[in-house]
Amino acid sequence: IDISLLTGYYAQCYQKQRITYTFEDPVKFLSRLGLMYDDRYLNNAGSVLFSTNNPVRLKLATFASETRLTILNMEVFEGNVFDCIRKSMDYISRNIMWRAEFDGSIQRKEIPEIPLEAIREIVVNAFSHGEYLSNTDFEIAIYKNRVSIYSPGHFPKPYTPEDFAVGYLEPIPMNDRITQVLYKNGTIEQMSTGFERTFDLCEKYNVNYSYQETSY
Repeated sequence: IDISLLTGYYAQCYQKQRITYTFEDPVKFLSRLGLMYDDRYLNNAGSVLFSTNNPVRLKLATFASETRLTILNMEVFEGNVFDCIRKSMDYISRNIMWRAEFDGSIQRKEIPEIPLEAIREIVVNAFSHGEYLSNTDFEIAIYKNRVSIYSPGHFPKPYTPEDFAVGYLEPIPMNDRITQVLYKNGTIEQMSTGFERTFDLCEKYNVNYSYQETSY
């Protein structure tokens, strides 16, 4: 168990008042979160969230063109869900294009080509609802003309992201224990607003978006 991550997580939950009880010891706290198999072992959700055994595999790549023919950079990262979210955001931030604007102040203002808030919503969604027993890995791929975020698993049938963005549907968590944990410290909300925020940001900043469901 990553004790430092766990205690920091508890402090975030307590600050948001989504947990009001006292942190006694790691095992009792994880048990209250529903993340222990018994008094000795983490269950699957607990493992991908708080284990130090690097349970989640994330591939990151940057390509020279709109195809995968020429690889500029390739990394394989292993960690827990929180590690992978941080790594994904850092990698995308470092490899997309930024422009500088000057508004008369001393420091220039740097603007990303894609709003980072929108990227974060999709990255967090990927790890919140991903299939952790899949034969494929989570993947971030940056092309000349797009950023692609791949999450193993399937979207809840028969819905589309637009249904949750404008249809006022109740959330359908694919990993209920994981999403409950991510809600408590404010990583996600539980009102199905992620797609709506993403689409609004993309439209506001004239960023095209699309999605597809593959075999995996």
